[in-house]
Amino acid sequence: MRYTPRMDELTRDHGPQPLDGLMVRWNLTNHELVEVSEEQLNHKQVQKARKGRQLTLHLMQKLTRALNETVMMKLPKEDREKFVPYLHKHLHSYFLQFSLHCFRKDRDAWMTSSSALADRIRAARKSLGLTQKEMAKRLGVTEGTFFTWEAGGHEPSGTMIRKLSEFLRIEIGQPRNA
Repeated sequence: MRYTPRMDELTRDHGPQPLDGLMVRWNLTNHELVEVSEEQLNHKQVQKARKGRQLTLHLMQKLTRALNETVMMKLPKEDREKFVPYLHKHLHSYFLQFSLHCFRKDRDAWMTSSSALADRIRAARKSLGLTQKEMAKRLGVTEGTFFTWEAGGHEPSGTMIRKLSEFLRIEIGQPRNA
């Protein structure tokens, strides 16, 4: 008997994703995410992500950064410091299967190095008595970007790691892919 793949296997369609529910809960539109993103995010990508089309890790992270920045803009100023940014694994129900399949060997090392870096950045910032907003402004990045670094959801670039090390007066180390 010949195997015939199901339609969802052909399209890699995983059904409505947590991203869709979060956007509804925060009353966000696809256009708002596209407008906030500085990474050439388009409406079609957002729509596919909401409907459950399987995305690359890079696109998941791009969407996550756009969502976090858009939510930050909607929050009252006094609540922004309390906001804990979403990670890409919170937005896509299939991410765990995807990460175990693709990154099984590196998963534990990545989680440890990413959270250790985030913890060092957070501790150094707090020791200087600065808020996340103040740090973002001084480093010339968006609040959402800095929040994501501290949450361990995304690592700064090599150039930014050097800038952070210099500004915070700590040795952070080199990024994995530098």
